[in-house]
Amino acid sequence: MKIANWLSKASSRLESANISTARLDSQLIAGHVLGESRAWLLANSDHELASDQLTEMDEALRQRQNQTPLAYLFGHKEFYRRSFIINKSVLVPRPETEDLIDLALSINLKQPRVIDIGCGSGIIGITLALERPDWDITLSDISSEALEVASKNCQKLELSDRVKIVNQDLLGQKNSSYQLVIANLPYVPTGMQKNPDLQAEPKIALFSGEDGLGHYRKLFSICQESKPENIITEALISQHDQMNDMALSAGYILVGSTGLAQHYRAKPGKT
Repeated sequence: MKIANWLSKASSRLESANISTARLDSQLIAGHVLGESRAWLLANSDHELASDQLTEMDEALRQRQNQTPLAYLFGHKEFYRRSFIINKSVLVPRPETEDLIDLALSINLKQPRVIDIGCGSGIIGITLALERPDWDITLSDISSEALEVASKNCQKLELSDRVKIVNQDLLGQKNSSYQLVIANLPYVPTGMQKNPDLQAEPKIALFSGEDGLGHYRKLFSICQESKPENIITEALISQHDQMNDMALSAGYILVGSTGLAQHYRAKPGKT
């Protein structure tokens, strides 16, 4: 089968599966299997596919029809200009999460001890470690499978000797020594569990009670006692007012916001 014929078939199948980026995804799958760019595919549309290539492309197409994200099929995803290892134990990085990085980099940390809680693949903490080599970064997650991915990304980006990894829930023991807590915790309401776009990703990293704020409610309760100076969160815009109320009750005020990300700082005298 020629590349052009496979792309046409693949696009039709993905369109039937309600994949809005059917043509692009077909090209990306073909390019990944063949190790070629989209431009090469278009310039060599009459190229005959080998049987093993066709088998691999068809299997990837089948999985994509079943809503498997391309990042899981390819094993990597770009985030903040870098490529990270990704698998089904962690969420697929979203472009909007880069806003957390920008907010964190805007803070002048005098004692830069930072913890990325619920770190998943480690993209946030690792990116901060690369952007700010003088920062002391810890990655934490309750999922040992996710921490295996984070560890691989540390190795890939040569940070294994600089970034600490701990298996714990949220902040673990009460600890006031972190100057910045950065948290992209689960915030999807459990009522959205049947959303087909979320079926392939780990539920433990997505859902958090009826209003989606169960994990953040627990986090602010902990921070009310441990008092880190700065907290950066990600949540739906529709949840921001509730987040602000939780933060205020815990002794924090909103000092910055961009997209889904919010930066809270402890009230004077509260740290």
